[in-house]
Amino acid sequence: MTAFLPKKDSTSELNVAATEVASVYHNVAHCHSYSSFDCSMKLNKKLFADSDTAKKVHCGRTKAEAIVENNLAPRSMKIVLEEMHDIVFAVATDASNHGNRKMFPLAVQYFNCVKGVQNKLIDFYEDSDETAEAVSQKLVDVDVITKHGLHIQNVSAYTADNASVNYGKLKSVYKMLTNQNPSIMKASCNCHVIHNAARYACKTLKFDVKILY
Repeated sequence: MTAFLPKKDSTSELNVAATEVASVYHNVAHCHSYSSFDCSMKLNKKLFADSDTAKKVHCGRTKAEAIVENNLAPRSMKIVLEEMHDIVFAVATDASNHGNRKMFPLAVQYFNCVKGVQNKLIDFYEDSDETAEAVSQKLVDVDVITKHGLHIQNVSAYTADNASVNYGKLKSVYKMLTNQNPSIMKASCNCHVIHNAARYACKTLKFDVKILY
């Protein structure tokens, strides 16, 4: 029975672990970098020198990243997927160049009766193929259905920029998605629409827009 008795310092260790996890969560929630977190942890040791918990906290950028990847991120993903179970949701994705790598974020929007409208990033994958077939296959077969246990029939809308690969009439991501679920709505990027409207409107002006102050 003695093997199952808690250690004398177990409460202290739990406090230290809770402090580290809470600090990392706060850092992520406010979009701070791991480098800034590393610096703030060193500063806290000096600011709270009389705190036994602060003295025992050892959490730099490497440990913070591990806490996010192995604890906070899986837990957050589990909560989101539980909330999305059997409800309709919209999906959004677009290619972004990161050096010589082409990255695709996968975001979802859904309504929660308690929290209201929710916008979540549930995946971020790399794929050099930017064709309509590749994007739609990743969106449906790999990320939305198989990997996260969601269903294409619950997708209410698809959002991306207004490129032809996304919304072309004959061959596009939207066309391929509606082949599997005809109820999916086209949610074009309003920012692109406004930008294009302003760009063409400026061409009709008879003076240089740069003089408008």
